Amino acid sequence: MKLIILAVLAIFAANPSFADSYKSAGCGLGSMLIKDDGFMQIFAATTNGTFGNQTFGITSGTSNCSDAGGHASLNAEQHMYVEANRDAIIQETAQGSGEHLNALASIMGCEKSSDAAFAATMKKNYKTVTTSSNSDQMLNQVKSLISTDSRLAKACNS
Repeated sequence: MKLIILAVLAIFAANPSFADSYKSAGCGLGSMLIKDDGFMQIFAATTNGTFGNQTFGITSGTSNCSDAGGHASLNAEQHMYVEANRDAIIQETAQGSGEHLNALASIMGCEKSSDAAFAATMKKNYKTVTTSSNSDQMLNQVKSLISTDSRLAKACNS
């Protein structure tokens, strides 16, 4: 029975036509099978809860559960952190160390052991990071630096 459920989930997750937004029952298999709003959402929520697929979908980003629009998504968390701490990040990037820079490394998915390498890379690329006109551009620059630095690419999963 579990194999059948996993097979159905895999089919739905791989099919882009099931990527519509979900209703009040939330994401999961129920949101993909039951599109009607209102009373039918009770059955969608029951389906999600009974098979535990909503939890799996949120964790894996499948079953109509994506980070687009999710309040707890990693991208949103990164954006909010950079937006709220931009000035401190700029200052600590110039210094090459600091709590805000370490927290940014953590939010970018970097291992604690790579904090020094992250700070050094940020300091080395100070102008690239800090001349961004807004927080979104700054965050994109940080992600780009992580992906192009071989040490950080291995230590971080932003």
